[in-house]
Amino acid sequence: MSVLQPNRIILSLLTWFLITLSGTAAEPDSGSSGWSCPVFSKDSLAEKSLPVPNKNQVNPWDTLYTDKPLKSPVKVMVKSLIIPGWGQWDNNKKLKAAAFLVVESGLFYQIHYHNKRYHSTGDRDYLARRKEYTWVLSVIHLYCVLDAVTDAYLYRFDDIMNEKNGISLWRDENTYWAGAYFSF
Repeated sequence: MSVLQPNRIILSLLTWFLITLSGTAAEPDSGSSGWSCPVFSKDSLAEKSLPVPNKNQVNPWDTLYTDKPLKSPVKVMVKSLIIPGWGQWDNNKKLKAAAFLVVESGLFYQIHYHNKRYHSTGDRDYLARRKEYTWVLSVIHLYCVLDAVTDAYLYRFDDIMNEKNGISLWRDENTYWAGAYFSF
């Protein structure tokens, strides 16, 4: 048996305290698989105090404040692999897409030019230059793909971070909810 160190005890107590304060230690609803943390009971507020969202209405919390990416990183990766800049174009980064397309097209032209000159003259300097441009094109294309995937994961990140501080209240059938968001 090992004796817990005082730092681990303090850390576990602090973690328990923060979980309790955040409301995630609430009991699960009966009949549901998820956890619920109601802020107000049905009796504490009038029935018409908060609007019930329409079933067809999109809740901003479902779209912006989620761990699921808003753009498909796999789809963007495949597009960017096929055509340079297509993934950035899909992420609404038009200038970056044009820059990647122009740079990679220029490098591909240089590879083609040096390859043609090597085969016509047999000069090994053209072969060395062709290899250098091929390596540069490979690295830039890999960077282009990784940049598109990163932008897909961070799609609308600036919109979320630029929101002002505030509190929002809403209800879902029989449960009232409150949310607070702050920018630092």
